[in-house]
This record gives sequence, C-alpha cells and structure tokens, in this order.
Amino acid sequence: MKSPILPYIYSKDEPIPFTNSKRIKNMQLLYDGEYNIIYKNEFRNMSDMYDVAHDVTHMEARVKILDRIYYDKPTFINDYANINELKILYLDIETDTENLFPNAQENAIIAIGLVINNEPIKLLMADTYNDDSIILKEMFKYIKEKDPDIIVGYNSCFFDMPYLCDRCKINNISTSGFGRGNREVFITDKKIYIEGRIHYDIFERSVKLDQQLFKKSPKNKKMKTVARIYKLPDIIEEDETALSNMRALVGTKRLYDYLYSDIQITRGLSNIYLPAIISLAERINVALESCIDGSPAFISNTIFSREYKATNIISDKTVIIANPELGDKQGALVGSFAPGLYLEGVRKFDVLSYYPNLVRTLNLDPLTTRIKQVKNKLESYQAIMSDDKILTLSIPDTKLNKQIIITVDMNVRGFTSTFVDELMIERMELKSKMETLDDNSPEWASLDVNQLAIKVILNSITGYFGQGWATFGSLASYIAITGSGRFLIQTLIDKMKNTIALDTDGIVISSKEDIKEVNIWLEKFILDFYNINKNYIELEEEVIESAYFRDANKQYLILQDDKLIIHGASFKGSNLPKIFSTIIEDIGLRMLKDDSNLEEAIDIYYDSNQFTLGNIKKSIKVKPVDNYASKSPIGRQLGIQYEKRFGVKIKHETRLEYVKIKSKRGSSYQLVTIFDNMEDIKRLDVDYYIDIVNNAIDRLGLTYIRPDQRAQTSIFDF
Repeated sequence: MKSPILPYIYSKDEPIPFTNSKRIKNMQLLYDGEYNIIYKNEFRNMSDMYDVAHDVTHMEARVKILDRIYYDKPTFINDYANINELKILYLDIETDTENLFPNAQENAIIAIGLVINNEPIKLLMADTYNDDSIILKEMFKYIKEKDPDIIVGYNSCFFDMPYLCDRCKINNISTSGFGRGNREVFITDKKIYIEGRIHYDIFERSVKLDQQLFKKSPKNKKMKTVARIYKLPDIIEEDETALSNMRALVGTKRLYDYLYSDIQITRGLSNIYLPAIISLAERINVALESCIDGSPAFISNTIFSREYKATNIISDKTVIIANPELGDKQGALVGSFAPGLYLEGVRKFDVLSYYPNLVRTLNLDPLTTRIKQVKNKLESYQAIMSDDKILTLSIPDTKLNKQIIITVDMNVRGFTSTFVDELMIERMELKSKMETLDDNSPEWASLDVNQLAIKVILNSITGYFGQGWATFGSLASYIAITGSGRFLIQTLIDKMKNTIALDTDGIVISSKEDIKEVNIWLEKFILDFYNINKNYIELEEEVIESAYFRDANKQYLILQDDKLIIHGASFKGSNLPKIFSTIIEDIGLRMLKDDSNLEEAIDIYYDSNQFTLGNIKKSIKVKPVDNYASKSPIGRQLGIQYEKRFGVKIKHETRLEYVKIKSKRGSSYQLVTIFDNMEDIKRLDVDYYIDIVNNAIDRLGLTYIRPDQRAQTSIFDF
C-alpha cells in the first residue's frame, strides 16, 4: 500500500531546511489564534521527520504517518476494506510442566487447540512430552489451509505467541507460517507483528479495560474467572497439582477435554469482546488493527484532529506546554464521611454518564471553551451567562490554589457535544435491547460489553482533554468538566445531608429521599444556575443490601444479590499470602450478613493448625542462581533449595513457591512444591502469618473482636 501523503510538520515564521516546504494560508492556531506565517514541511520518511521534530516552533510534530492518513484522508482506508466475512483463528496451547513454571527452552508444547470461526475445533496432541515438532508443523498446515485474517488468544501477547515462536526456533521451523508472506513473526514488549494478519489478545486489549469486570470485582482476571462472570458453558478446571505436572497428562483424554474447553472459552470471550472493537473501527473509519493496538488516546486523537483539519485549525502546543502553570490540577471529589457498617442497607445515587453529560449540558469543546484568566486567590464556584450567550465559569482549584476563569461559547454547538450525543443515543438503544434479553445469555453479555465499550470511548474523550502530552487536547474543557463536576456533587451532598461516601460520579446515602423528586430538583437547579435551556444530568438509584465503608477513599465492601463485591486496594492484598484475601472474602461476607457466629469464624484463622499451604504460600520469579549479585535475595535462596532437592540446575527464569519460616538469624524462606504438605514445614513463622490475619481483620473494622483484643477486654469485665 502506497501512502497517499508524506509525513509533515507545521512550522512558524520560516520553513524547515531540506524539506518540501509550502507556505499555507487561512489556517488558525488552536492556542495562539491567527498567525501570518505558517509552513507545511514534508519529509521523505518518518525517520527524517523525527530527526528534526524538537523545535518549539514545530507543530503537530509527533504524529505517525498512519495516524496522519486517518486524520487527513479519512476515506482512504475504504479502498482497502475487507468486504468478506472475517476469518478468525482461535488458538491456545498447553505445555509440558514438571514442578516448575514452563520455560520454552526446556519444556515442549504438548497440545495445540485451533478453530476457525464456528467450525469444529481441531486439537493437535503430541505423542511425547519432549517433542513438539510434528504438532507445530501440523499447526502451520492448518493456518495455511484456513488462511485466517485474525489470530486470537488469551494472554497470547505474553505467553502463547512468544512460547510458540521460541519452540519454532528450537525446532528450526520458520515462524513465517503464522503470516501471509515470508517474514518471521516480530515480537516487542507490547505487540506481536504477523505479516498480513492481525493478532488480538483478549486479555491485554479487552479484559484489562472491561468496566463490567470492574463492577463485578473478580478475584482475578484469569480466563476461566472471566468466562464464569459471562456465564460461558462447559468450563473445565484442573487442580494445581495437575497444572504443575502436565507431563503426566500427555496424550490423555483428560488433556484433550481440558484444552477443548479452553478453546471454546477463547472463542466465546472473543465473540463477546471483538464485535465492539470492529464496531469502533467502522465508526471512526480506521483499520481494525489500529483499534486493537492503539493507545487509549488513539480514538480521541483521531476524532479531534479530523475536526481541527475540517475547521482549518492547527494544534500549536500540547496541553502542558500551553498551560505549564496548571499541570498539577485538581480532579474529582472523593471521600468517606461516615465510615462504618450498614446492615440495614444504603442507597447510591449515581450521575448517569456524568462527564459526557456535562460536556453536552455545558457545550464543552476545544473550540468553544477557553481559559480566560487565572487568579491566585480562591473564590466560590460561579457561573454567569452573558446576553450574547457566553457562559463564564469561575472554578476554584484547591490543589493549585488558583481560581480559573473559563468562557464557553454557547452560540454554536461544539463538535464534541454532537459526537457525544450520537454515542449516548446508540448506548441507550443497546441498553433497550438488553432489557428484552435474559441477562444470563451470551447475547445480553455481548450487548453489555458493547454499551460499556461506548462508555469507555466517552470517558476516554473527556479524560484526553486534560492529558499533558495531548496534541489535540483542551485543558479548558477538562477543568470545566471536573470543576463543574465537583461543584454539582458538593451541591448534591449539601442537599442530601446524610452522605456516607462519594466517588467521582455518585454519592452513597442513608436517608430516604425520593429519587424522582431529587431529579426534579436537580434539573431545575442546573437550568437556573447556568441559565441554559437543556440539561442532560440525571441521577439513577442503586439499592445496596448492606455495606461496610473504611475511613479511606473508595474502599468498601457491599452485599448485592447475596454476593460480596470488594472495592479498593486495601482489601486486595495482592502482595500477601492468600489467607489475607480469603479472610476478606469469608469474614467480610459473614459480617455483611450479620452472622451470629462471626467470632467463631474469625478464631479459625488464628489457629495455626488450620493453616493450609494454599493459603500461606507465596510465589516469586527466580533467576538462575549464578545470576544473583548478592546472597540475600529470596529468589537465590529458593533456587539453591530447588537445585539441592531435585538435583537439577535452574537454567532460565521460572516461578517458585515458598513459605516463611523461623531460623537462628530471625526468619528465612522454605521452598514448597506440589509434593509438599503442611507436615513438611517444620519451623513455620506463625507470628508472621498471625500478623497478616490481624491486618485483614483490622481492614474489616473488626479489631475489637480479635482474640487478643477480646482477651484484654475480659480483664476489665468484672
């Protein structure tokens, strides 16, 4: 494909030497307004452009050539559109393991699962644990025959594809078979490059950004956990012992069934997530690969740059260069006003699509919204509409300790408001369709992911406004959004009186106000305060069965539909043994259900005889012993123990598990494997694990019923 344009940079006052330069007229700068002398400077290639793209007079200097094509020639991509049904290859592998985490240099692939679209699944099973050459060749034969457009996996960026490529090299098999030409697969930290085909990692591109999962707050984002949330059928789990010794399953029906299930799940999750990305690519008229691989700012860059181009505007500065004194700006209001346990239920008043609807209500947009003045004295939030329909917002920023005066032209509707209007209408249509479906069905889940994908687009636009590096951003719009958002939330808090906690777009209350009456009041307040004719800000109500709020921002447990939802890093314990999260989940649920046997349940966790390896062990990446510079790292200690115990050198980075034990020098670490049980741990550091139990109980606000606290209290019970 030949590019329809050359890479270029705009410059002020004079052309850039050794470029094809042309003076242009009738263009306006986003920040500096009208400017008499502007040049467009074309380069032969991107390398030449990047060599000189550093002068402060250079504008839009870091735009990649493909992005520039999207901006300047938005219909160009249509000539190369694939009008046939996409052929999607779903792929998963299973590898040899024996105690250690699999390493491609030593552990062969023992099974490969493949399927195109809705065709029958094909499984390639190795006859032995140490020779995968035959199934690798069979895999490439299948790929060549089916000629897929997209290769899909789960965590395939960081496991399946690198592992497959490494095994191909060991077997002297070219990885070009993954593509449509003769080029080998090229792997970077962030992307898998396959000639003529798209690689889509469900986990990396979609699951990490899935707001539905944020709401569900799962224990982890492993494939089968996500599959259960979306109620996919026929999920097969294997226990830890089997997964640590896959060598024993080579060629068995058990392995066949396990991989068959994984391929079904991969296809099922892709059918939920991928249509939303395809829809997005079609919406903004870009290549599907760009939507899969693009950064979160890609969508906003594309939308805004096209609008600037259409209105003859050049972005002359990034957000932070245009507003250096406003870099460390204030964000949303969050807080915990009345922490504690609420067993009789609370209610949450959420503002529907808060920031996008603020954009619509106040017409906030890079072309309508400007910073007029910055004062060094804080004042109250104010809004004044002039006779000529210019809205002036006076916004306090307590983090900057400044008052920021912003003007908004209400005479012409901004392009951002129009774009948000269209997305909001489509999102409501999707939600209406969802109401006609069973919420346990895959169809409902697919629509839910699509409407949440639109929500991600909406939020990415409003977030992009304030990014310091944004070429096409608008700090004025961002400050107007967040500042007005803070003001309206605070006004709502003052109205409700009994606020327990708040986050960016809602408050939790213990009072009994009628949501309809509150919305009527809010509608009138906004229309009167801003002197406008149309308001899009509206509240929705969520009834919460019971809840516990910590004295910290956005840290809470809620009981909903008899399920515990955990929110906040203080409850996660990701760097602690599993016993921490087990207590949070078990005791937290009992607490919210007002379990009369709560003390007895807590006491079990203090009984070291009840400890299990699964709850107290941790894992760590371990390098070859000789690669450690000092003798003290945990990894080196465990590596030495492993080599001594099994008589095998660790040649590549792997993952080992351990528990903390007592030693003459204080504390140490003992390797544990699938062959071990609690009886093999002779000097367990019980005090260390009791401290973790105490930590979890304290996080739940139950310090007063810890055994040690009850014992102290009993001394005075006379």
